[in-house]
Amino acid sequence: MNEFLMKNEVKKMDTVKLIDVLSAPGFGLGSISYDRYMKESLLNQQLAKEVREIISKGVCIADCDHQDDGCIDGRCVDEIAIPEGDHFDLKRVDDNEKHERAKVAGGGLLTGLAMFKAIGEGLVSPDEDLRYLATSLAKQGIYCGAHTGAHGSIQNQKTDCGANDKFDEILKNAILNEGSVSRITKELLKPLENNMVEGVYQDALHSWNNVLTHTDNFSQSNGSTRLDSIKKGILSTQEEGRLGSKVSVLKHLKGNHNEIFVIINYAQGRTFSQTALRNIIHNHHPGLDGGQLPQVFALDMWRVNDLAKCIANIPKKDSPYRRTTEQINHRYMVSLYAGTSFQVSTYLTLTDGSLPLFIFK
Repeated sequence: MNEFLMKNEVKKMDTVKLIDVLSAPGFGLGSISYDRYMKESLLNQQLAKEVREIISKGVCIADCDHQDDGCIDGRCVDEIAIPEGDHFDLKRVDDNEKHERAKVAGGGLLTGLAMFKAIGEGLVSPDEDLRYLATSLAKQGIYCGAHTGAHGSIQNQKTDCGANDKFDEILKNAILNEGSVSRITKELLKPLENNMVEGVYQDALHSWNNVLTHTDNFSQSNGSTRLDSIKKGILSTQEEGRLGSKVSVLKHLKGNHNEIFVIINYAQGRTFSQTALRNIIHNHHPGLDGGQLPQVFALDMWRVNDLAKCIANIPKKDSPYRRTTEQINHRYMVSLYAGTSFQVSTYLTLTDGSLPLFIFK
């Protein structure tokens, strides 16, 4: 891990507590819905009440036992694709098997790509940027995973990961809904105790707008091609990592979305275990099919923070000159704001805005 990241690392706390519950933002363009779930049946209302109680107790906060990250998606894992040389080996898993890793929208490479574009860097193609970021982040000790799922379609160039398939739409929605996205972004940044510099958000949105108006940026890029780049990045960094364990994996998720809450965690090295939650609910209701169980999105803001620091610290290409501390700090601030806004805009794009937010620190 680089010196800049180590210097700014959030201290890992022994005790993680629920510190706040934020009301549902109330705006959203997607179909994932707490309100709809609650209207479907009395059983759903009872399950939602139980999930809220389980979350509040903090019993599902767990140590990350893998060093890669993944997406916030709350569905069950069907298979894990493990890198082996120049290919992936598939391993089937049970619903209750844990693989606890940090979680950000789309995984670290997609969130990192949003940051990279916000600081005004990047090649013409997002696909090339993803491969470049995989190597650049791995050199700083950051490894990133991703996921596919049951709703993916090669024919439609969809992977089943909304943050990937709708990447450019998420950036666009952040710009079109600047006021609402900025308000929630600032709320999520408060626990990190960062004093944002005036104009940082405008810098990020200006760069995103330039990316979206540059017709070549997404003309040949879609969810499938971006996933291919992520796969290549995982395989190349696996070789460069030369670690005893696999540093990054791909997960294949099954079933439909039943997320009704969002868990936001700030405790370094910890995450909310969606598997633990599922096991507790299933033990209370053994007769229910797994597809009926409610789910939660889980976001680790400490991982967004770590990614922002590493993005800021990527050296200049083909240049012997190092950036000043002031330049790196500005890049970090823009990256952090952009990365957090990407999480918020993903929520806006994929849900109807009715999911409440639970804050752990």
